[in-house]
Amino acid sequence: MTSRLLVDKLEGKTTSGTIQMPSGHVIQFIDTTFTTKTAINSDTYTTITDGTVTITPKFSNSKIMIMVCLNVMVNDGNTNYVFGGFQFKRGSTVITQNNTDNSGPYELGVNIGGGSHAQLNTRASYNIIDSPNTTSATTYSIEGRCYNYSNVAGTITVNVFGGNTGGQSTIHAMEVAQ
Repeated sequence: MTSRLLVDKLEGKTTSGTIQMPSGHVIQFIDTTFTTKTAINSDTYTTITDGTVTITPKFSNSKIMIMVCLNVMVNDGNTNYVFGGFQFKRGSTVITQNNTDNSGPYELGVNIGGGSHAQLNTRASYNIIDSPNTTSATTYSIEGRCYNYSNVAGTITVNVFGGNTGGQSTIHAMEVAQ
């Protein structure tokens, strides 16, 4: 014998947003697409314009999965070996960390250059799991940097494709029940 429960809407006993979902279920998904161009030619992390997403977790024990896909152009500036890197923040707290030798998982690791004024267009994708332990609005942001081994300027640019034409990047936040 099987059981069936047919409902049109589930509501919490006291508040409609308080139904605890089983572990692993998606509670909410926030989708952000941005096209603002950000050019970076410094080895200091710089905020990616409009590269943010804000989510208000319904439960303090939820995990937040941040999914990022960046449209990136790396230009060697007629130098040798330009690299790019990204870090991700919750508010003002860095939630990712690269190795001290710039070889961490959030580095682009693009070896272009050699004095040829080369450029590379690519997509950089990252998935980050965070435990904010809050039910307050939480903003996640992206910062980028550009560096090389010959101490001369190269550039990484977010949201450019094929020179100065437009590009598009995304950042998503997904609350997952625990």
